[in-house]
Amino acid sequence: MSVCPCVLQRLLAELPEKEAQLPLIEALGRLVMEKSSPEGAAMVQEELAELAESWGALRLLEESLQR
Repeated sequence: MSVCPCVLQRLLAELPEKEAQLPLIEALGRLVMEKSSPEGAAMVQEELAELAESWGALRLLEESLQR
C-alpha cells in the first residue's frame, strides 16, 4: 500500500497531539473500570492494553519511516 507523502507527513504531524491525549484516555478508562462490574472492568483493561500495544507499534513504524 502506498501513501501519498503529503498525507503521511500530515499523519506524522498529528502524532504528538494524539500521544498527549493518551494519559487522559487511560485515566478515563480507570474511572470507568472503578464503576464497572468485574467483567466490564476486565474488558476496559483489555482495551487499554491493546491501545498501548497499538501505540507502541505505531511509534516503531514512525521511527522506521523517518530513517
